[in-house]
Amino acid sequence: NQEKRKDIENRDISIAFPLNTSNNHSGKIFAYLPVHSDTGLPFLVNADFLLTSSREGIREDEPWNQWLRDCIPDVFVEAFETWLDIEAYRDQIYGFIPLESYNDFLKPIVKTIHDEMKNREIILTEPDGQKRKPDLTRTASKKFRSLLSAGIYPRVLLDTRLVLSELEKYQNQLKTIGVKTVGLELVKKCFQERKWIGKHDYDWLLDSYRYLDQQNFENALTDCPIVPIDVKGERKYSCDYEQPIYFECDEECQRV
Repeated sequence: NQEKRKDIENRDISIAFPLNTSNNHSGKIFAYLPVHSDTGLPFLVNADFLLTSSREGIREDEPWNQWLRDCIPDVFVEAFETWLDIEAYRDQIYGFIPLESYNDFLKPIVKTIHDEMKNREIILTEPDGQKRKPDLTRTASKKFRSLLSAGIYPRVLLDTRLVLSELEKYQNQLKTIGVKTVGLELVKKCFQERKWIGKHDYDWLLDSYRYLDQQNFENALTDCPIVPIDVKGERKYSCDYEQPIYFECDEECQRV
């Protein structure tokens, strides 16, 4: 019911993602002409804001402006989901998830965007690019990813999935919407999958030992079938939890 916007119930709000990284245009707010030039938001916003008499600021106590501001998160999420389907740019779009705003009036936008995105299937995942909700995805180190291949993938990582490797550079943004890092429990579940382990060669197994040796597992791997044993001339994988396992007796052992 603002006097200057009498009988107006609909207004357009537009946002823009600055894909040309050679020019820093992010953080600008427009009311058809520039108003704020440094908000901390990584995208541009244009709306029919009511301005102060100097046209250098938004009237923050005006319900009309608050209504427009509170509509921005919906516009952002809709735009984000649209850009996910454009392959040429979809790996850039995560960089536009806002981390903060320097402007007190605009700060509620950031939290609302985060809360809304947590409930959407917007995270592209390995090994096939399927979309998942953030809390069902994980980031991972390069060393752990080096043990994985699209053709040989542990079953547990098809439920709780890894984000696409090219998205790892946006860890700060992903963390704000609920993506967590792969923990030791999930790593252990991978190495409890006998079929997955059995599809690899000895070189991969040695790489796995080096990786696991750098983690803080202590004695927690005793039920992981990662030890190759010889059973009547056939190679199988077992662990201490299933049976005693011994090193083959060498010459030094025989002398003792």
